[in-house]
Amino acid sequence: MTGVPFSQLVEASNLLSAVDVSITSMTGLPATATTSPSLPTTPASVAQTTLNWTPSPSEWGPHTVTFNCIDANSKTASTSFNLLVNSSPYFTSAAAPNSANIGVTYSHLFTADDPNLPYGDDLEFVAIGLPSWLTFTDNGNGTATLTGTPSAMDAGTYTFDIHLEDFYHHCGPSVEETVTITVQSNCNTTGTDNVTNCGSYTWANGTTYTQ
Repeated sequence: MTGVPFSQLVEASNLLSAVDVSITSMTGLPATATTSPSLPTTPASVAQTTLNWTPSPSEWGPHTVTFNCIDANSKTASTSFNLLVNSSPYFTSAAAPNSANIGVTYSHLFTADDPNLPYGDDLEFVAIGLPSWLTFTDNGNGTATLTGTPSAMDAGTYTFDIHLEDFYHHCGPSVEETVTITVQSNCNTTGTDNVTNCGSYTWANGTTYTQ
């Protein structure tokens, strides 16, 4: 994770314990990564150094780190491992409205950000469990639109999730926001007055009103 200190102990030795070994160099990481003690290490039966690195957002992406060593007989060896630098995306928009009225268009714009965006990362929004009266559109620019007009048949409460993923979160944990919307009727159930924004509504006597 960017901004989070990373530390890894690296050791090198020879099967013949009497032969000293030195860790000579490290490649694959920017200059902000350091080793302690510095390289090359003093020859020893078990050579050790600790990699220390606090990645910045600009260092986003995969890195292959290689450590090289040499023993007293001039025999060399190397070992490599992979590190992935990434930051979690986050929502920047306010919570979606939790109520909608029959016959009235509901709309909400989701916005998000990620410190790695300037360096090649991207964002994707995914709606899970969306009710049929709503449409969700990923605008492809770090925003997504949720919109729809509920009918009287859609009255009730709906709960669903909006997942936010970046390039390296498609196969791992994603950030999510749970949305709960209650579709309310503006109809007066006596059918005598204040019948507005109802869409189509059927009274108890079987009479259907259509706005």
